[in-house]
Amino acid sequence: MYMISLVTALFAVIFTFLSLNTIRLRQKYKEGYIPTQPELIRAHRAHANFSEYVPLSLLLLWAVVLCKGPLWLCALIAVILVVGRLCHIYGLLKSEAQDSPSFRWRKCGMMLTFFQFDISEFICFFISV
Repeated sequence: MYMISLVTALFAVIFTFLSLNTIRLRQKYKEGYIPTQPELIRAHRAHANFSEYVPLSLLLLWAVVLCKGPLWLCALIAVILVVGRLCHIYGLLKSEAQDSPSFRWRKCGMMLTFFQFDISEFICFFISV
């Protein structure tokens, strides 16, 4: 249970960073709702993507804990989730094109996030049946 609180608190800090970064860039480029500057677009997408994937990820982690999944497995899922989201954020904020080296970080982050989804879903189905 404490692990979920820790991961949630860590994600709140990351979300705050992404929010402030987006606000800073909006002020820097004097742009409103629809960004046009590449740097701001990447920051906007990093923030939006984080807010799209993290809630479901935390719910799945919570479900694994409620299904009485092994503690080591819950911890592994949490680590995969945190590392995946950090890789994705780094890759998205740094990449300018799909062939850039940092795009690999983004791809790795999404693969880890979906891997976390798959593991969590499998555990919930396996334990609850």
